[in-house]
Amino acid sequence: MMDTMSFSIKLVLPKTRQPDGINSEPPDEALDELIDDDITRPSFLVNTCRCFAEKGVRFELAGLFAEPLPVTVRIDLPYLLEQLPAVVEFFLDPSTTEFNLSLWGQGIETEFSFLKRDADKMIQITGRSSIDRPMRNKAELISRDEFVDQIVAFVEAYNLAVSQYLPNLANHPWNQRLLIESYRLKAAAE
Repeated sequence: MMDTMSFSIKLVLPKTRQPDGINSEPPDEALDELIDDDITRPSFLVNTCRCFAEKGVRFELAGLFAEPLPVTVRIDLPYLLEQLPAVVEFFLDPSTTEFNLSLWGQGIETEFSFLKRDADKMIQITGRSSIDRPMRNKAELISRDEFVDQIVAFVEAYNLAVSQYLPNLANHPWNQRLLIESYRLKAAAE
């Protein structure tokens, strides 16, 4: 039997803005990383997430497993962000019926598979982990609209965090592309 709606993905900003401190901007040597050869794999995300972690931003990923996954902003979030444009594209492209979100090498050793069902109105989510983790369910169903809302809220929280903590990166092409694609996703859902 499949549960409905317990899968969730969130980026949570602190309730109060943290004071600026050391490392609120990428170190000078990291600025070279802003000129990446492959825009789909931007290395500046590592420094961005390091800053977010120092500011108290939280990343939460729950569902299928008995306990929420022990993800961290500093280690796991860069890998999720790197795949986020493809997650958005999964929803925007009607010919794409399945997507795998892989977090294998970051310590949580987990992969989620998303499958469009019921004329794209529902998303079936399955997960597997190479670490022995008790599972609550083998699969969950989430409405497409609810999942899209989570992804859009995640991107908006990311954009807000970048604007607050790393304003010099707000107009980076990768960030702008992600934001524009999430607006397209939001508009398509309405």
